Amino acid sequence: MLLNEINTDWMRDNSFTYQVGLIEYHCKVKYLPFSSDNKEEYENKDLTCIYTPVFHFEFEALNTEGTIYKSHWIMPYSLIWWLENRPDSAMNEMVLFTAQENGFVERITEADRELQRGKQLSFF
Repeated sequence: MLLNEINTDWMRDNSFTYQVGLIEYHCKVKYLPFSSDNKEEYENKDLTCIYTPVFHFEFEALNTEGTIYKSHWIMPYSLIWWLENRPDSAMNEMVLFTAQENGFVERITEADRELQRGKQLSFF
């Protein structure tokens, strides 16, 4: 599969916002055509011949006191696996899956539990 055969919506920068309990987080998705001097040549390569990340995901909590951040690189082999197993999926589905797999949702869930505990204690 050539890089330019993926959905064109995936070939631009995106930002998605999600919520877990009381905590909102967003993910900035950066499309990385590393060979910017010849982007067309790079995008006409087979994914198996690309050895640099295709996307960079930056997860960050929006409404917490402390910083909750996670950076994640999507390599071509991961993109191949994703597209073979979920050919009709959208980018936001891959973002949610990645947030689960890399432990970011777990960190947000734990922060939300602490926030909920504090909120419940303030009632007494």
